[in-house]
Amino acid sequence: MNNSNKTMEQQPEQTINPTKIKNKAFSTLESLFYEYNWQLVQNEPNQIIFKKENNDYDYFEINIDKNKIQVTIPLKKSSYKYTTYFTDYFSASEYIEMHINDYEGVKPI
Repeated sequence: MNNSNKTMEQQPEQTINPTKIKNKAFSTLESLFYEYNWQLVQNEPNQIIFKKENNDYDYFEINIDKNKIQVTIPLKKSSYKYTTYFTDYFSASEYIEMHINDYEGVKPI
């Protein structure tokens, strides 16, 4: 066995790192979305959209302006969405986390 083969055998498998959200206020939600196979399809400081893999109708959308945070969530088993508004990042994040868990069938503790 030559040294070049041995080196290749010892290299760990590469993993693909998911894209990091540009708006750090919502970075705590990244791992939750990626855990359930949601794809980050819009990643700007003022707009974030996660779309369910292989499903163009279900998405979470966050739009941020200087006065409010608009959050749109999918209604499971429906083509409709629900939109609401927040004045702080924490409340918006908690709301999104609750609804992603509900969408994925995770029961609250």
